[in-house]
Amino acid sequence: MTVELKVQGSEAITEKGRFAPRWLPGLLGSLLFLLNNLGVIHGMIAPPPGYVPLGVQRNSDIAQYLTWIRGLEKAWVLPNYHAPWITSPGLVVPGLIPAAILARLFSLSAVVALQLFTLAGYILTAYALLFAYNTFCRTRRQALWALLIAFSCVPIASLPGLFRLFRNHGVFGTSGGLIEFLMTSEGFLHGLLTWPLLTYGTCAQLLSIALLARYCNTHARRWLGWLATVCLFSALIHPFEIFVTITVVAVVLLQEDGSLAKNLADLSVVLIATAVGFAPLLFQSFRVPWLHQIETANRHAVAPILPAWLLAMLGLPAILAVILLLFGLPKTTERNAIVLKTWFVSTLLVFYIPGMPFALHLLDGVFFAVGLLLTIQIEELLAQHSFLAQPALRFLIVPILIWTLVPHVTFRLRSWRDGVSPQSIALPAGLAPVDEFPTIDWLRKNASPNDLVLATQDAAPWMATAPIHSFASHWLFSSQEERPSDEILRSAFFDGTLPSAKAHEFLETLGVRFIVVPDGSQAKLYLDQAMLRVHFTSTAIYERPGAQMKTYGDSGIVQMSAAP
Repeated sequence: MTVELKVQGSEAITEKGRFAPRWLPGLLGSLLFLLNNLGVIHGMIAPPPGYVPLGVQRNSDIAQYLTWIRGLEKAWVLPNYHAPWITSPGLVVPGLIPAAILARLFSLSAVVALQLFTLAGYILTAYALLFAYNTFCRTRRQALWALLIAFSCVPIASLPGLFRLFRNHGVFGTSGGLIEFLMTSEGFLHGLLTWPLLTYGTCAQLLSIALLARYCNTHARRWLGWLATVCLFSALIHPFEIFVTITVVAVVLLQEDGSLAKNLADLSVVLIATAVGFAPLLFQSFRVPWLHQIETANRHAVAPILPAWLLAMLGLPAILAVILLLFGLPKTTERNAIVLKTWFVSTLLVFYIPGMPFALHLLDGVFFAVGLLLTIQIEELLAQHSFLAQPALRFLIVPILIWTLVPHVTFRLRSWRDGVSPQSIALPAGLAPVDEFPTIDWLRKNASPNDLVLATQDAAPWMATAPIHSFASHWLFSSQEERPSDEILRSAFFDGTLPSAKAHEFLETLGVRFIVVPDGSQAKLYLDQAMLRVHFTSTAIYERPGAQMKTYGDSGIVQMSAAP
């Protein structure tokens, strides 16, 4: 195996050339989709007794996607189904509208629609990646190395033999590096959970940066037009990566040859398109108080990550790229290299701008930036120092690459194993309790979306998919950080440790109408004023006739939630 990356003129690929057959990106995207769903597949093949296949990982964010898909079948603007009070419709989720249309037109379950929508995102991202490699790479060998390095971008804590060193430091825990691997998920290479909006965000980032490079190289207006179009949809569908995109566009375009007026005009085209994409979200945020509150909380949802820990999460290739940048590599002034340097550096800098919404999403696509940039840097390094291409150093790279690729294998194997383990948390199983689907179907037929249901911590996110308001069902949209006593009250209610008067006050204050009670729960002690509506294998649904949710602030909701 050789690590020679130097580009030979005879190997150069022309603008019309391709690095791969047309079918290969589709195959790559589909294969990654299947590999990232091994746990789901295992759950479908061999569900344990008492459980049925869920068809997706049991994660609260995924349950929220399903809730929105079901809500979008009824209206384009959604209330907050995860809030325990009446909320005016205010949330717009354009990114999931295709999945909702798919579910409605073909009478599909929300899970099937979500997975088909996700598969399409994987395939589109794979084609966007090919487009980017056709833009930035000159040879197939260069593109292959860029892809290999992108796969090698795994958190240091995930590397075999190293994660123990980070056990009690910073953001690193005791999960063998799995949590860090999931934290840096971009819905594609690290996409072990079904987060399709991240996948489409990565796709948009790849297309945007490649289109910017093509415009800078050719000054053909069609590339600028396509860049503006992608930025519009990026801001509309997943308004996170766009903050990095417009930073890169601004820095690169303002350095272009030509008059400042022309460069500003080009930049304004992209900024206007981005503003149009942002407009629905911004308008609703200013108009709807509860949505503004959620967006504010989302800016602080991730604890500050020190730069050293961030680089450790991005992996050894990112650290090497930073070191080579400090040594002035790459020195080339070619536009492609400038665009890649700007992309990588801007991602690291924008990550630390105060007020950025959920900064981890700003990293979507950065692994590909690292792969492309580091490939160019190594080319220059080998050209300047030929002794680095000695056989001994070449063979040293092989075990390092294998070492960095091991987490991709081990975590996917772990996903397969945990796919049938109901108690798995970090990599949730693709299972649902046998009563869950009948319970949701019953609520869909018999409850109103404006009713409030109370269920256990595990079941609450999935009850919301009816769709119905579900108490404390999402860490962000239920404002759990601001209302930590909600979980204490719910746990005490289902454990039967709340005083009877307090339990009745809890139900009455919130206006809980339906209570989903698993067999064996002591919650039945508090349901003397409720009627049993249905009992499945091991789950009962009780109703408090006439109970209605309150408006936030009414009837002491704030005071009640603050009381343990």
